[in-house]
Amino acid sequence: MGSHFTFSNPSGRTLVSKILADCLPEHIIPHDDQLTCVCQLLDGVNIVAILATNAGKTGIFYMFILTVLAIRSNPALCPAAYTRYPDNAAMIIILPTVGLSEEMSENMEALGLSSIVITANSISHARMHNQPSPWSLAVSQAAMIVMSPEQLSSDAFNHLLDMAEFNTRLLALGVDEIHLIDTWGRDFRKAFKNIGAVRARLPKRVVLAAVTGTLLAVGGQTERVCHDLGLRKGHFFMLRRSNLRHDLQLQFVTLTHGLGGSTFPDFDFIVHDTERRKCIFFCPTIKLAFTLFAYFWSIAPTFPPRDKRFLLYTAANWPSHNEAIRKQMREDGDFQVLVATDAASVGLTIPGIADVHLVGIEKQTVNKLLQELGRANRDYSVRDARGRVYLPPRAVEAAKKAVADAASHTSRKNLTRKQEGALMELELAQFILATCKTAEQNRLYDNPPPTSCTCRRCIAKPPPAPRERCNCSGPNCMPLPAPPKRPTVRTTITKKDRLTPIERALADQALIDFRWSLWDCLPETSPYLPDIFISDKEKDNLLDEWVHLRDRESLAARATSPELAPHLASLLAVIISLKDDFAFRRAVWLPVHDTLLGRTKSVPDRLEAISSAARKAVESARKAATSRHEIFVTCDTVSLPCGTIPAAHVYAGVLRRTASFSASDQPSVTAVESSETARPGEETLGKEQLGSLPRGELQALARSHRVKANTRSAAIIEALCEQFPDGVPYSSSPSTPHSNKRTLADPDVASTFSRSRKVAKLA
Repeated sequence: MGSHFTFSNPSGRTLVSKILADCLPEHIIPHDDQLTCVCQLLDGVNIVAILATNAGKTGIFYMFILTVLAIRSNPALCPAAYTRYPDNAAMIIILPTVGLSEEMSENMEALGLSSIVITANSISHARMHNQPSPWSLAVSQAAMIVMSPEQLSSDAFNHLLDMAEFNTRLLALGVDEIHLIDTWGRDFRKAFKNIGAVRARLPKRVVLAAVTGTLLAVGGQTERVCHDLGLRKGHFFMLRRSNLRHDLQLQFVTLTHGLGGSTFPDFDFIVHDTERRKCIFFCPTIKLAFTLFAYFWSIAPTFPPRDKRFLLYTAANWPSHNEAIRKQMREDGDFQVLVATDAASVGLTIPGIADVHLVGIEKQTVNKLLQELGRANRDYSVRDARGRVYLPPRAVEAAKKAVADAASHTSRKNLTRKQEGALMELELAQFILATCKTAEQNRLYDNPPPTSCTCRRCIAKPPPAPRERCNCSGPNCMPLPAPPKRPTVRTTITKKDRLTPIERALADQALIDFRWSLWDCLPETSPYLPDIFISDKEKDNLLDEWVHLRDRESLAARATSPELAPHLASLLAVIISLKDDFAFRRAVWLPVHDTLLGRTKSVPDRLEAISSAARKAVESARKAATSRHEIFVTCDTVSLPCGTIPAAHVYAGVLRRTASFSASDQPSVTAVESSETARPGEETLGKEQLGSLPRGELQALARSHRVKANTRSAAIIEALCEQFPDGVPYSSSPSTPHSNKRTLADPDVASTFSRSRKVAKLA
C-alpha cells in the first residue's frame, strides 16, 4: 500500500468492510452509508451525516473506533495508515439525554468497547457509592467517553484535556442529534453552543463526526449548525440522505376536546384497543404527560395490571426508574402505552412500537415532530405502523397566520421570548398546511431520491420501498374522514326527574359503599380494586340515568362489568331503596323547602305559606302509594330573635323506617307507628318534636338566603339551626347498620339495608 493510502477509494472500503466483519457480531452488517462515513473519518475528514431515523447513525461512532483499534493491534492490515492513529485511541461522544447515553454505553460494552458515561447523575452516583470518578476512568481506561454537553464547560473536563496521557490518545469527537444545537442551544440548553468552542481546544488530528436525522435544508438551519460546530464550507464531508420513513403512515388528526383539562376522550380508543398495539404518547410538558397517564389509569380496567400496561417516562423520574422502564418495555408482554416527554424523543429504540401519537406539537418544531415519529417500528416488525399528530381546531388558523406573516416579512426580532414562543414555527406551519406531507418533507429537507444499499442484510431483507401512492393524510393523498360532529345532547330526562345535588351525593356514596362491600368479600390475595365492579365512569353514568334504572335489564345495560353481573340483584335493591327515600323526601320536604326560598316579602305571609305548604305535604305523604309513613306535625308558636313565628318548624318526619328486600327483588316496606305527639301551646320545642329536619339542609337554606341578601329569612333559619344543632336523622331508634358482610354480595341470600343516610353529613 502506498504512503498516501486513502480509505475512501474502493480498496480502502473493501479493507474497512473486512475489518468490521471480523470485529462485529454476525447480525450487525455495515450499511453503505456507514462505510462511506467511516472511511472519511479514517482519512481525517470531518463529516456531517444526515440519515433517516433507524438508519444506523450512531453506528458510525463505534465502527470507526473498532477499525482504528484493529489496525493498531495488527499493523499488517494497513501499514501505511498504522502511524496515523494513537495507541488506545479514544473518542468523546456528546449525547443529548441521559437515557440515550446509558443505552449507547450498554451497546458499546456489548461490542467489546470499554465505555464510560459522564453526566451529572453518573458523577453523583460514583460519589455516593464511593466509586472511582468517571473522569479518572476516562483518562486511560475508556475507548468511548459518552457525556452530556453540560460537561464540556466543567473544570473537570478542562483538567482532562490538560492531561497528556488523555490528550495523546484522543482521536475523534462525535456529536449526535446536531439539529438540537439550533433549537435547544438557543433556549434552555445553551451548552450545545459550546461544542464548537471546545473543538478549538482539541488536537488537530481530532476529527468530528456530526450526525442527525433532521436538519432543515431551508431557512438556513444547516448553515447555522455548521457554523456553530466550527465547520467551514468545502472543508468537511456532508452526506445527506432522504429522511423519509416509507414504513410509517403519517396522519394529522384534529382534536375534538382540549388538552387543558383532566379528561381526554379523543384517546379513549387506546384503552379499548382489542389489538393492544404498542404505542408511545409524546407530550410537550411533564404536567400534560402525567395528567394523560393518570387519565389512562383511571378509565382502564384493573386487569391486565395497569402498572405494567401504562408507563410514564419523563426527566422528573429517577434515572434508575427510567432505565427500569426501558427494560420493561423490551421484556414485559403486558406493556402497551408509554406516555413520555422529550426525554424519550431521541435515541430511544424499543422494538414493536406500532404507533406514535404526538400531542401539543403546535408550539414545537418540525424536527422534533419527525424525531418523535421516528420512534415507531424501529425493527420493521409492524406492517401498518402509524405516526399521528393531534392538533387543536385552531392550529390550522395559527399555521396560516405564520405563513402570512412570513410572506409579509413581519419581523419577530422585537418580540419577547414569551411572545415568540406563542407563534408557530414557519416550517411546521408549512408542514401542517401541505396538501401532501411527504412532498413537503422532501422540500424542507432537500431529500434526494432513495438509494439502494448493497450490504448483505439489505439485499436479504430490503427496507420498505417508496409507495406508488402516498398514504399520508394530506388532502391529495389519503385524507382521514372528518371527525363526527359532537351531537347535540337532547336528554329525555326532565329536570324534575334528575337527582338533586343532595340526592346525587347520597346515591354516589351508596354506590361507593356497595362496591366496597363486594370488594371486602374477595380473597385477601385478589389483585382487583373496588372499581372492578363499578368504575367511576359507570357510577357517574348510573347517576345521570337514575330515572331509567327500573329493572335488572336496564341496570345490566349500564353496568357492564362482568364481575358485577352476579350482584345485579343486590345493586338493584339498593337503587330501589334509595328511590323510595328520595320520593318521600320530595313529597314531604321539598314543598316546604320551596316555600322557604320563595320571594314573599312579608314575614307573616311567608309563615302562613309555610304552614299551608306543610299541611299539603303531609296530605301528599299520607296518600303516597309506595309505602305507609307515620307522620306528625307540630303547629306551635316559637319565640325566635326575629319575632314570634307560628308553624315555622312545620315538618313531616319519619321516626323510624326500615326496608327489607328478598331475593326476588320485590321491596317490602313497613312503617313503625310513633307514640310521639305534639304538645300544643309550648313556646319552645324539643328535638323530638321537630321530626327529621336535617341540619345540613337548614344550613344550605341559610347560605342561600344570605346570597340573596334576605337577612330576615336567613335569621329565621339560622335560629332553627342553633336550636337544633345536630339535626334529626331519619331514624330515631337504633337500626341495622350498613352491612358489609358476605350476605350482601351473595345473590342467593336476602340483602337488608337500613338507610340512615344523613344529609347532615354534607354540612
